[in-house]
Amino acid sequence: MDKEKMKELVDKAVSDLKEKGNLQPMLIVDGVLGQAIVMMEFPEEVSKRTVIEEAGRAVAEILPFGVAIITECWTAKTMPQPGQHLCDMPDREEAISILYWEQGKEIDALLVPFTRVGTEIVLGETSTPDPGTKVAAPILAPFWIGVAKGATEVMHDRKHTQNN
Repeated sequence: MDKEKMKELVDKAVSDLKEKGNLQPMLIVDGVLGQAIVMMEFPEEVSKRTVIEEAGRAVAEILPFGVAIITECWTAKTMPQPGQHLCDMPDREEAISILYWEQGKEIDALLVPFTRVGTEIVLGETSTPDPGTKVAAPILAPFWIGVAKGATEVMHDRKHTQNN
């Protein structure tokens, strides 16, 4: 995804955050046959991996080649010790995270730190990883599993329709 498109996504996410006070996680899916936007909810009884896999399955028809996840996250300069979480770190910051994974390419990332001051959202400076930094996005791996499963189902349905 080009930097201009990622900036548009950041601007939309910032607008939503300022308007609503929080950011509903979403996937932006680029496909051979179009684009899809999937607004996600993560019920406590269902894992995030399952929700993201189901999203991949649901959009398989557009033949996805790239997916962005936009969400709020915690960041910290200090890595937590085993048993600790980023949200427990004294140097933690909230941020908007945008990760874009196009098949066969490196993952693009943008991070916009922010602070809540009463009802106001104060933005920090948008940052990208230093050149040469490899970005991992294990949260997106289930999306591609879902796409593969969904594509298999679409092919099966088409074959079944042709045979009838």
